[in-house]
Amino acid sequence: MFATCIYTCLLLLKIWPASTPLLADMHLPFHLTFLFRPASQAVTDSTGDSLLARCIQAFHHRNLTEATVYGLQAAERFHQQKRFSDEANCYIYLSEINKQLGTIDNTLAYSLQGVKYARKACAISESIRDTATWIQALNGLGIIFRDIGQLHHVESYYDSARACYLQALHLIRLSNKSPNYIPKLYNNLSQVYTEHDHDYATALQYLFKAIAINQQHHNLTSLSYNYGNVAQVYQLMGNMQQSIAYARKTVAAAEMLGMPDRLLNAYEQAYESFKAAHQYDSALYYYEKFNVINDSMATVQKTQQIADMQTRYETLQKESTIRQLDIQNRAKTQQITLLVTGLLVLGLLLGLLSWLYFRTEKQKKLIAHQSDQLKVLMKELHHRVKNNLQIVSSLLSLQSYKTRDSSTQLAFRESQQRVLAMSLIHQRLYQSDQLTAIDIGEYLTSLAESVITAFGYDPDQCDLVVKTSCKWLDIEKALPLGLIANEILTNACKYAFPHISRPLLHIHLEQQNDQLMLTISHYGKDWDKHLWTTQQKSFGSQLVTTLCKQLHAHQDLTIVNGMTSFAFSIPQSA
Repeated sequence: MFATCIYTCLLLLKIWPASTPLLADMHLPFHLTFLFRPASQAVTDSTGDSLLARCIQAFHHRNLTEATVYGLQAAERFHQQKRFSDEANCYIYLSEINKQLGTIDNTLAYSLQGVKYARKACAISESIRDTATWIQALNGLGIIFRDIGQLHHVESYYDSARACYLQALHLIRLSNKSPNYIPKLYNNLSQVYTEHDHDYATALQYLFKAIAINQQHHNLTSLSYNYGNVAQVYQLMGNMQQSIAYARKTVAAAEMLGMPDRLLNAYEQAYESFKAAHQYDSALYYYEKFNVINDSMATVQKTQQIADMQTRYETLQKESTIRQLDIQNRAKTQQITLLVTGLLVLGLLLGLLSWLYFRTEKQKKLIAHQSDQLKVLMKELHHRVKNNLQIVSSLLSLQSYKTRDSSTQLAFRESQQRVLAMSLIHQRLYQSDQLTAIDIGEYLTSLAESVITAFGYDPDQCDLVVKTSCKWLDIEKALPLGLIANEILTNACKYAFPHISRPLLHIHLEQQNDQLMLTISHYGKDWDKHLWTTQQKSFGSQLVTTLCKQLHAHQDLTIVNGMTSFAFSIPQSA
């Protein structure tokens, strides 16, 4: 609604000439500049403008596929009208849409399509000598190149991004066009030197140049970006004092702006800076503020999605009602015309069958719609449970830093690992289409690698073998089974592995008739079987026993020539 109001106001302002002082000082996005064309540039056919407006509106509502269709149609219409500058702007906008699609889906094909659109915009701008649009296209092309290098780990794309930014700066210096783009380009160049070259000194030089220009023009939004990047660079350099100082600056700038996206980035950077400086109280403070903003933005987005789904549902319901009324009207007409003939019966039967068909189809659509909503809600539930467990794990981690007692720290670390074992279950549930079952093989592999890493071992230096004969396992069995495996693996890392050079760990899960057989074997120091089975058990042994009772499982422990094997037989009906 807010975007629509802004768009309407801009349309009303279209009658103002571009030379009006108020508009001359405005730094509008390129996709809105066509609204402020001088009267001498007005065109009689506004179809291209209308299509581009629809593209922008769809983009604001995150309907990226629809935005792409309208953007391509607008570009074609501008080309037919020989409005080549507007055509170039369309391709810049299309490149931004594909950049967003590539970022959301982590799909290289979308990003490469964005590169094609940006290059087309560059070629058109160069051919008509529209330097300002050319500079915008080069900047957008550089951003996509950097994203490809960052997301897909293709280092050569960073060099391509740098070349685009430098060419844009060169064009600005030659033509004195779009000087307001200089700090943006400096900021973007600094990211290349930070992420690719690790040349932090050069990155800081560009950032301080950008800050000087933005301070001169009181550009608070750009300063919030600059300060955050400076804080990140100082953090990478190990200068925690400066990193925290600039993190505070970006928070102050974001809070003055009051923009949710800037607050989100500022709090995240402050959290990272304080965490790197081991000031965990402050880190936790900014992490909680980050979560509040993040949850609020997610709630707004979900509310918009629910409203859109409700509108679509009501539209379908009205269309169905209209179709039913139409059928009834035709049936009444047939009843009057063929009252005394046998065709009346046939007409009524056909009308009834048609009504039943549409009613059945409507119910099917409604059931499918409700099923999709349930899936979304279940995934959101698992996502929130996973986030809450992650917060618990983070709190345990922060608390462990406040004690120097090694046994207490070990207890915190074991508790953290138990929470992680449960968190992995919910993470896999919301990342897959399965709502009540997980890929047990992948889960056990991730769990084993996590435990091994937590105790300082390199998974690549361990003989880790995970074999399963069943792919999917419901969460009712997977959760206690994962906690059992976590306890056995934790004890192995604590007591068996420290005395051998290359730890060996085998996990087998087989389905035999109506039984699930879980076997965990490791080689190392002999296990104290008597201590494991006596009444004076450790907490881990008690937890395993309790979980076995919950699953109605039978456990067995065998030790042969240093190879310790735990076997658990779990009834399928448990």
